[in-house]
Amino acid sequence: MAVILQVTAGPHAGRKTFLRPGQVMKVGRTEWSDFSLPRDAKLAEVHFALDCGYGICRIRNLDKKLETLVNDKPISEGDVRHGDRIAAGDSVFLLSIEEAASIIAPPSSDEAKATPSGFLSIDDPVLASDVCKIVQLDPPAIAMLQTKTNIKKFFDNLVVGNLTADAIRFLAHALSRRQAVWWSCQCVRSAMGEKILPKDQAAILAAAAWVVDPNDATRRAAIEPAEATNFSTPAGWCAGAAFWSGGSITAHGMPVVLPKPTLSAEAAVLAIELAAVVDPKQVAARTQAFLKIGSDVADGLNRWPAKQESPA
Repeated sequence: MAVILQVTAGPHAGRKTFLRPGQVMKVGRTEWSDFSLPRDAKLAEVHFALDCGYGICRIRNLDKKLETLVNDKPISEGDVRHGDRIAAGDSVFLLSIEEAASIIAPPSSDEAKATPSGFLSIDDPVLASDVCKIVQLDPPAIAMLQTKTNIKKFFDNLVVGNLTADAIRFLAHALSRRQAVWWSCQCVRSAMGEKILPKDQAAILAAAAWVVDPNDATRRAAIEPAEATNFSTPAGWCAGAAFWSGGSITAHGMPVVLPKPTLSAEAAVLAIELAAVVDPKQVAARTQAFLKIGSDVADGLNRWPAKQESPA
């Protein structure tokens, strides 16, 4: 998933930058900012920050003397979504979040197959090196990384090079959180089959429910079945990955505490790795099968079902 921040008005109109889930970007006038717009004299040196999650980002105004506006309303801190307009100084920005439209209206399976929207597209603006900034890979994998390598090519190189553990970690962080959780669910279901215990089944169902309808209620509903497994099974980590996908991890009414941006992907990786060793004799075969599932999820060929609307 790419988050695009594009300048639509002001001295730097037309410029844009790309963010990934888990990335925090500071915007301002000087080189202290990650996205610097030096010709806008009314911007602060570091004016505001975006903390990107899946389908939603968090914005913070960083200069108490100057305002940041979201859809023409001043904001000190809050959520910003796909299509929101951000104004700071003489600049106006448009926030575009890939896949946000599918949260509102998930595509049918036929639509998904016709218009895959995964992360392994050669047209993806984010390079493998961008993903590697947020995921720790082993030295042999890093040695394969080239500056302009796209995500698909690097993932394929890891698989061909039999660096399967790195390939799983890389892909989980390259995918959107929704895709990564779905991938982990598919792997765990495949490994556990009909022998799955009721508590694990509940955890998988809770994780999948969030994937199909990603909102705060389904996200929070995933933590109880996750904890019921004591995080000792791959299914528990699937549910944990859903819960840590974004939003506060404290109870309603308590001070907001956000999870580490990469925690959801890390939990998905643990789920997949644990699922691979359910039967020690099948680790190699299962790992290859899981990588194929992940590739299909990324390419839009393995999609979650559309949300079923309740009758009026």
